[in-house]
Amino acid sequence: MQKYNALRGVSAEVARYAVVQYQSGNEVTNSQLWRRARTIATTSPYNLSGDNQQWGDGLDISVTTAANQRVDGATELRFWIRTELPSVLTFIGVDSLHVTHSRPIFVLDE
Repeated sequence: MQKYNALRGVSAEVARYAVVQYQSGNEVTNSQLWRRARTIATTSPYNLSGDNQQWGDGLDISVTTAANQRVDGATELRFWIRTELPSVLTFIGVDSLHVTHSRPIFVLDE
């Protein structure tokens, strides 16, 4: 539960950051949002592990522009984050598990 709540917290902070930046006239790129998410996720209070975007560190983050825009006058971004839960059951063949959370982020077009 703690890891899932951490993923939800990270996604909420990234969404809030994106909305504030767009409302301030500072359009941020998906890459900038990814870096911001990475910083939030790997520092206190979340402290999720992570050195790079690949699976080797147990943390994966993606920020993309949605293919189908659902709201006129707004851009929909898709935020996706996944982390690895270490298994305490490896002795019976249960490897690590993964927890995933995704959410849309809507920012107003100018």
